[in-house]
Amino acid sequence: MVYCGTLLLSVLLFKERTWASSVDLQNSTELITEETIMDSPLNKNVNNYVESKASGISGPGLKSIPYGAKKLDGVFDNANTAGSGSGKNVVVPQYPTNGTNDNRPYDEIRLSGSQNWLSVFSNDYQKLDFSKDFNGRVFVQFQKRSTDGLAFVLHNDVQKSKAITSAVSSLDGQNLGVYGSYRGVGETAFRNPAEKAIQNSLAIEFDMYGNWNTDSDNFDRNLFLATIYPTHMAYSFPGNPDSYAPFGAYSWTNNGNPSIATQKHYIGNQAEGYQSLTNVVDDTWYEFRFSYQIGVGLSYFLFNPMNNSQTDAVLIPDKQLETNLKLSENNHTAYWGFTSSNGNLSGTTKFAFAETPVDSVASLANQVTNKDGMEITVPRDEPLSNKFISSGDPVEFQSLYTLASSQRSYTIDSWKGKIDRNVIAIPSDNQISVSYSVNDGEEKTQNVIVDANGNFALEGINLTIPREGGHVEFKLSLPTITDLSAQKTVFYSNINGRYGTDNFNTIVESESSYFWINKHNSNPVIDSVVFNEASFKDYLSTFGFKMDYHDDDMTDELKMKIVINKQFVDEISLADVSAQDFSWTLPVPIDLLSKDNILKRGRNVLELTLTDKDGATTTQESEFQVEGYQGFEKVTTEYQWNYSRAQLPVNREPQARQEEMIFKARDTTSTTPTSKVSLSVTSITSDENSLPASDFVFKENNQVYELGAITFEPNQEYVFDQTEGLLLKLSDQDNPGEYRGVINWTIKDAP
Repeated sequence: MVYCGTLLLSVLLFKERTWASSVDLQNSTELITEETIMDSPLNKNVNNYVESKASGISGPGLKSIPYGAKKLDGVFDNANTAGSGSGKNVVVPQYPTNGTNDNRPYDEIRLSGSQNWLSVFSNDYQKLDFSKDFNGRVFVQFQKRSTDGLAFVLHNDVQKSKAITSAVSSLDGQNLGVYGSYRGVGETAFRNPAEKAIQNSLAIEFDMYGNWNTDSDNFDRNLFLATIYPTHMAYSFPGNPDSYAPFGAYSWTNNGNPSIATQKHYIGNQAEGYQSLTNVVDDTWYEFRFSYQIGVGLSYFLFNPMNNSQTDAVLIPDKQLETNLKLSENNHTAYWGFTSSNGNLSGTTKFAFAETPVDSVASLANQVTNKDGMEITVPRDEPLSNKFISSGDPVEFQSLYTLASSQRSYTIDSWKGKIDRNVIAIPSDNQISVSYSVNDGEEKTQNVIVDANGNFALEGINLTIPREGGHVEFKLSLPTITDLSAQKTVFYSNINGRYGTDNFNTIVESESSYFWINKHNSNPVIDSVVFNEASFKDYLSTFGFKMDYHDDDMTDELKMKIVINKQFVDEISLADVSAQDFSWTLPVPIDLLSKDNILKRGRNVLELTLTDKDGATTTQESEFQVEGYQGFEKVTTEYQWNYSRAQLPVNREPQARQEEMIFKARDTTSTTPTSKVSLSVTSITSDENSLPASDFVFKENNQVYELGAITFEPNQEYVFDQTEGLLLKLSDQDNPGEYRGVINWTIKDAP
């Protein structure tokens, strides 16, 4: 390719020109200080447990239990009660229909009425394992001033899951079901009160009533409580004699009157004290959260999910746990659960287990699919997208029970589930068909009844899974109700059965499986895509296209996403749900040399995606070509030498031009172009005289070259001031006049 320029030589008086440029540099470097480094999250030591600086728990909790409450079967043994009022409303099964706990059944443990003591602990197979980290969460509801309270208890008492305090006199309501006697006497006079407590134990107490106001009621006297009913939280070790002290001048061995006991309270690292719970509100739900880290200890706090306030986190060091729970003597395990009590008070304390800190050997996994076998479950809070069951289509429910290698076999009595009758079309006789198979074997089918709340149960199946492990798959397919629009629903199931020779049932629950049901939604349609050019060219073309599209659903708005060569380019809203010749172009010409360029030489792929407001979508790919370019981007078009004879030397020498010289050739026809750039000039003439082309030379880096001896690289900009680049040899012997000629720039592939 050849580019021609103009030469103008005037032997006239020299006119000086001044060139100047300026650059404004702005320093945007951020100052990094020592404080910045110290405050960096990367500098935090996650193993450094410190006392929380939280402002404390406040405000009412939730009005109802959120999703997560569990049945007690399988993890916890039967509740233990003592006292004249024992057995009243201890474990109360809940079957909510108002949305509480996603309408999943759960067990609520209650203690009400006076002279009651209660404990509920894990069974022998669900003890806490202190050889690994664990976490837990419990929903708790308080009634201040009308109950004594409750305690979260870990222990290795010889009574195992049946452990409970043996101090149940009318004045022992203050022991919360775990501590010892209010007096320093037992069956033999002057014995330590710890002997009647749950032994080898840790108790984190939620005490609703401060016992300090009379000579016979001083369990909390050492706290120096400011009011008569100060609710508080602290931890202690009920079976450790050092956790009690005699009140006043008495001692446990005093031969006078038996001493009244006071209990020691701790708030971390053996520091005595308590955390106030005076700001909790009666009859609302809070969360008790705890976690254990090997080598560090057990941390806990009370949390209000309504406003995210909480008590300061408290850490019970690992060494205290080892000593008081006798972990090394019990295979590093411990029973865990809750105790509670009412002495002369008669209010109701409630709690329900949520996240359990033990691993189960069995699992139940649900799956919900459409008629094409596509999984349609979504997270609990995910809005409607293009993942849903079309209203009127069948929905497939699968539930897979798996038993890993276990100490005992498991016999399944029933599989129970819950569906939403407001969105699932149940036959008029309320019967649905359920199929099941063991270890992918023969499939059996049985009809079951769906009740008014959507509950159903496949009962009496008596399937035993050996302790070596195995699985059972349950299936059912049901139609959805027609003409439903944007409704989210949930499917839940559980397995009811017995481990080994147990005489009680253990429930294995699934997670809740959420999915959307929506009216059938037609996908938008891209009718055609036409590019602005049959083939685009680097440097010369601007990429663009025209599109015809429509959406039969006539939704309010469509979104168009543009992707080129798998890279996101743009997303725009289309107000028209149907349009012809919709145009779109890139804002700048194609530049294959730019580092930000997404186009490439040769084959390119345009991907257009249209999505309506209900999530229906369509995608179409179209190919287009981009050609490389070979030519010039920048060339100085005019060169001038203006001199008087007086300015010129006697001998012929190269003379500077009047202007700077700039040129840049472009070659994007290959990834590594081999082309070179050269220049040549014609002789220059005036009306009467001429100068030969050989009088032109090229000067670069103080070296002077004949024009035919120098070449230049493409895709690189060259800039020369007046004293370098193309120069013309002149002397004072040249005839004056105005001379003109042509300079030729040539780019061609090198041999």
